[in-house]
Amino acid sequence: MLIKKSMIELSQMLENKQTSSVEIAQSYINRIQSHNKDINAYVTFNPEKLLKDAAESDKRRSANSAKSQFDGITLAIKDNFSTKDVRTSCCSKILEYYV
Repeated sequence: MLIKKSMIELSQMLENKQTSSVEIAQSYINRIQSHNKDINAYVTFNPEKLLKDAAESDKRRSANSAKSQFDGITLAIKDNFSTKDVRTSCCSKILEYYV
């Protein structure tokens, strides 16, 4: 189960071609989609962008040009950190549509 692996374990699996960034992303997407309605942990969730970014990472890894050993490993960013082109609301009505 990929979502139970540490970043180091996932990095090694990517390096050894035991998994792909897309497979990692898809495992997280499946988990989020099956549980988020009950726990409401994710405010902004964009599975299409996640899969697109993962596919780009897999291409970089195939070309031996990964940005780092963690390139392509899915992670969540707390909703109070501004991220480029992503809604960051800080769970506030005032910032509800802030990008």
